Amino acid sequence: MTDDPNASRHRDDERINLDDEADVARWAQALCTSREELLAATRAVGSEVLRVKGYLFTMLVRRQKGRT
Repeated sequence: MTDDPNASRHRDDERINLDDEADVARWAQALCTSREELLAATRAVGSEVLRVKGYLFTMLVRRQKGRT
């Protein structure tokens, strides 16, 4: 931890704890996705929730475009 007040700080609810199955399950449910899709998203963009949300949204849009 740093004493720098300008350093980026991430709260627990801003990252998905991939070492905790309960946290993975909670985030999968909260983001309306499967555990497998959530893990794929974290492999692609990391465990920061905002990045994962963006990735999942992008994948949803791409799937929808493929159906039309």
